Amino acid sequence: MFVRDLLVACFLSAMALGQSLVAKSDYARIELKDFVTRPVDHQGRRVLVTADVVSIGADFQSLNVFDAASKSLVLVSIAQLPKSQRQMLINGLVTRITVWGKIEMRNGRTMIKADKVSVVVPETLATR
Repeated sequence: MFVRDLLVACFLSAMALGQSLVAKSDYARIELKDFVTRPVDHQGRRVLVTADVVSIGADFQSLNVFDAASKSLVLVSIAQLPKSQRQMLINGLVTRITVWGKIEMRNGRTMIKADKVSVVVPETLATR
C-alpha cells in the first residue's frame, strides 16, 4: 500500500512539474459555467479549466469533468495524449485535473480536446 501511494505521489509530482512548461499566454482560463452556457463563443479557443473527474469513457479516450461550483459537466478528449499518460490518468487515483486544450465540436457536442493534462494533487496527499 505504501509503495502504491509513493508511486502515485511521484507520478502526480512529475505530471505537475512537466505541465509547467505550457505557455500560459496561449490559454485563457474560463469558468465551465460560461463554457456550457455559451459554447459557440469559445469555439476554437485554447482554454484552461480545472475540474473533478467524474467518469472515463468506455474507449479510454475521453473523460467527463464536473465543476461543482457551476454544476457543469464537460467532455474532455484525451485521445491525442501519449498512451502512458492516458493510462496513468485512468489507472491512478486521479480525482481533479487541470486541462489545457482547444474547444471543438464532436457529433454535435462541445468538448475540450486536451493538449496537456495536469493532475491536481489533493491537499491531504501533498502534506504527507
